[in-house]
This record gives sequence, structure tokens and C-alpha cells, in this order.
Amino acid sequence: MVRTYRSLFAALVVACAAWTVPAHASAQEDSEEFQDEVHVVQKKPVLVGQRLELAPRFGVSVNDSVYRSFKVGGNLDYHITERLHVGGLFEWYNFGGALGGRTRVFDNTFEVSRTAADAPVVSWAGALEGGFAPIYGKFALFNRTIVHYDFGATLGAGVVNSESLVDPESGVRFGVTGSLYSHLYLNDWLALNVRVRDFLFQSQLAGGTRGESVQTFSNLVTVSMGVSLYVPTSFEYAD
Repeated sequence: MVRTYRSLFAALVVACAAWTVPAHASAQEDSEEFQDEVHVVQKKPVLVGQRLELAPRFGVSVNDSVYRSFKVGGNLDYHITERLHVGGLFEWYNFGGALGGRTRVFDNTFEVSRTAADAPVVSWAGALEGGFAPIYGKFALFNRTIVHYDFGATLGAGVVNSESLVDPESGVRFGVTGSLYSHLYLNDWLALNVRVRDFLFQSQLAGGTRGESVQTFSNLVTVSMGVSLYVPTSFEYAD
């Protein structure tokens, strides 16, 4: 009887061992199978390299408390790569008094001190510049669509035509400019753009105790919005 129980116990141990070994091997195979991760690289939906960008826009000055300027203009840029571009810009500020002009700060200052605050009034500006866009990403808009965007910066040099109270004759002066910008891509050839630009240039303003003309540096900071049109309107992915 004891031998019979021992035989049954030995048979049971052998059966359990035979059942667990394949299961353990199967688990190892499943583990090895899931350890092989598959990375899917999604292609960038819009390519701008080797394409022209025409970007008309409308903007307003934000740093001058005594004179408000509005502008229309745009950029014409050539994208050398997906991140680097070169191009030019032109902006027009003189609307004959229909847009912009002296602010309430100017009027209040004159009423209190009987002196007119002087500030450069820009008529137009143009420059050549280069740009770099290091940031590219995407976000979900209302959980319905994916919007792709980029952030970049530009730096360049050009000329500014401006006048002031002590220098009423418009003159062309050398200046430097820089900007921060972003695109929101709508399709293969159209995007919205937002840009903050600063122009630094020489100007003649009233200064000193007698209000004589003083040469100084002035800057004009503007915020603008517009659209970007890309030519050609289509692109191909490189193999």
C-alpha cells in the first residue's frame, strides 16, 4: 500500500513538472515577443524646405505711450531647410491720420506741462533678415483636429524712414531688427502667423533743458498677425 502511494505521488510530481515547463517556456517566449518594441515614426505633415513663403500681415505698435502706430506689410522668405530661411520685409505705417496718431498720454502731458512729448513717427521700414525655427510641435484643437505649429526667431538689418517734432523732415536711417514668430499650419500651402518685431534705429528727438535736438536710439515694438502662402503649393517627401 505504501509503495502504491509512493508511486502515485511520484507520478503526480512528474506530471506537474511536465505541465509547468512548457507553460514557463511559453511565458518566456511571450515576454521576449513583447520586449521587441515597434517604433512608428510619423512623417512631418507639412514641409517648407526649398519653398517660398509670402506672408502679408497687419500689426500695431505696443511700446510707445505717446504715439500709436499701425502697419501693413509682409515678408518674402526662402526656406533653405526646414529650420533655416532668408528673406526680406517691408512695412508701411503712414495712413495720413486715418489709422494711428497721438494718444491720450500725449494730450494729458501737453495739458499739464504745456510741452509736447516727442517721439519718432515711422513712415515705413524695410530690412533683410535670416531666421531659425528650432521648435516644432502639435496639439489637439477641441479634440477634433490636430494643429501643427512652429516657433522661431529672426535677426536682420535695414532702414527706417521716420520724423519727429524737432526733425519734421522724413529721413532714412539705418536700423537693426529682430522678431519672434509662430506658424499654425492649416494645410500644405497655407498657415496663420503671429509675430512680435522690434526695430532699433537712430532718431532726432527733443531733449535737454532747452528742448534742443538730440540724436538718440529709438525702438518700435509691434505685434502683427497674418497668413503665410507657400509656393509651390505641394511638396514631396524625400526617399
